[in-house]
Amino acid sequence: HAVIATLLCVSTMSVAYAADGPKLVGQRVIMKLGKDKSIVYVGDDGVSTMRLSPDGRRLLYLREKIYRTPKPATMPKVAPRHAEEGCEVVLRDLKTGKDTPLPIPALHNEKFATAWLSMTVFDPAGKTIIAPVSLDENKNGRMDDIKEKCKVGLYDIASKKLTLLAIEGNATFPAFHPDGKTLAAVVAKMSGDAMEIDVCVSPVDKIKPRWLTQKGLVRSFCPTSNLVVMLLYTEGEPPTPGDCVLYDMTTDTVEAKFL
Repeated sequence: HAVIATLLCVSTMSVAYAADGPKLVGQRVIMKLGKDKSIVYVGDDGVSTMRLSPDGRRLLYLREKIYRTPKPATMPKVAPRHAEEGCEVVLRDLKTGKDTPLPIPALHNEKFATAWLSMTVFDPAGKTIIAPVSLDENKNGRMDDIKEKCKVGLYDIASKKLTLLAIEGNATFPAFHPDGKTLAAVVAKMSGDAMEIDVCVSPVDKIKPRWLTQKGLVRSFCPTSNLVVMLLYTEGEPPTPGDCVLYDMTTDTVEAKFL
């Protein structure tokens, strides 16, 4: 999902004789990264995080967008409004080249957006996207850090309909299980200056969150079981990343720790 080359291409793989090695055929450019300055890059490394749909028909990526926010009450009246950068989530049809921004407020920075996009955001059929959706209480079109409420949303690509689910915090990182029937969501909640990070799992068709005892960030799913790779968070303010473990969501237990 991380693209480092100056050209992002889609290709089919053709396996030739061993002497020749694998060959890429049918290659075509779908995005010229070096020339599109509005694409969100991670730092100054020229790396952009994108996600290809399971059917290979669409590309989900992040685009920079400037938002104007009201100035704080403590600032002088003559001060201009703040200009804030956000990460707009955009879906590109690879056949037509048409871009469709998702109808959600922009994510507040590249680290938050990249953490979410690196998860399993498409369902197995490539028809639905699961995403964090800020409630955008100040109506500036952007998730303002973790100061506003945020829900988990399902975006139907064909109908362009967004459905908000009953999973809410100050920040959410939702993902699909590979079977498409289960979702997992990392939910961060603020209580004063303290932050709590919890994880829940739920059926997709009937939302009923079951909260796990461990706190952490779900990184990837086993395609044939309820095992996940989870980056645990340690207690403290703010919470910091700790051990990386193999976690069983069914039994709610750590099965193994990665050294």
